[in-house]
Amino acid sequence: MNRYFLIPVLSFFTCICLFVIYLQFVNEDWKFLVPKEELPEICNDDADINAKLISHDSDLVKKRSFQDQPDQTNKEQFHAIFLLPCEAKDRKFDINYNIEASLLAINKWFEDKSRIQKIRFDTNYKDQIDVTFLRVNKTMNWFDDKVKNNEKKIDISDKIKKIITDNKNQFNNFDKKKFIIFLRDGKEENILIMMCVVNQHMMEKLQYILHHLDLKNT
Repeated sequence: MNRYFLIPVLSFFTCICLFVIYLQFVNEDWKFLVPKEELPEICNDDADINAKLISHDSDLVKKRSFQDQPDQTNKEQFHAIFLLPCEAKDRKFDINYNIEASLLAINKWFEDKSRIQKIRFDTNYKDQIDVTFLRVNKTMNWFDDKVKNNEKKIDISDKIKKIITDNKNQFNNFDKKKFIIFLRDGKEENILIMMCVVNQHMMEKLQYILHHLDLKNT
């Protein structure tokens, strides 16, 4: 067979093989052939089972808060929550100050735009933003808006609100708190920021800020 025919054919199939290897072993959305990691036994996506707070041994680290720290003011304020599904890797955004840096950047952006207004975040006695760590017995698939069989579709924000409401004993002055949720899934780069607030006008302001701020670079 003519080598001038073989060279482009072999090159083509080499490229195809490399592309398939990339999809299967590198790209997170195409890892169909790679054995998936088994979920922790404590995970339970059963629709009849409410989301419950859990913790892995690896979650028990210094400086982490599993409940709201004593408030420094009785005024209304925003409380930050680092929420993890049961299978998600813990990148410690709550204790390595990633969340605090992001919220301070939000406040700086908001103050620059409004010139006078600032968002009051819940802080601890060290005047650092108080971030509560929560992990639940549900997977990220449960948080998604996917419907299986005859299940009733429940929006992700409603699921998160129920988790917070069911565990309101974790928070001080609950009725005066609004919440900003940092929800991590299993992928290295993905973090979802959500607001559970009563004031619709404030929610719209926060959504606008978050859409115009690159939190990954803070």
